Amino acid sequence: MGFNELIKGTAPEGIELCYTWARTDIGAFCLWKVPSVEALEKFFRKFGPTMLKTTKFYPVLQVYPGSIEYELSLLQAIVDMASK
Repeated sequence: MGFNELIKGTAPEGIELCYTWARTDIGAFCLWKVPSVEALEKFFRKFGPTMLKTTKFYPVLQVYPGSIEYELSLLQAIVDMASK
């Protein structure tokens, strides 16, 4: 079980990888749908402990329909992460 389960669609309840954007250098931005940051950190500790060492989690709350403020805050978070 683990990240292969995400590909198969049989990940633990509530853990869903929605999108991944590859960076030009080594790295990626991933958008996860999870019940809490703690649940995602627990998933990484169990199935990706090496990746957890270099992974940062930024909680994002989305409402439907997405507001302009939400879209701008998400883009700003991506720009901030990319510039580090």
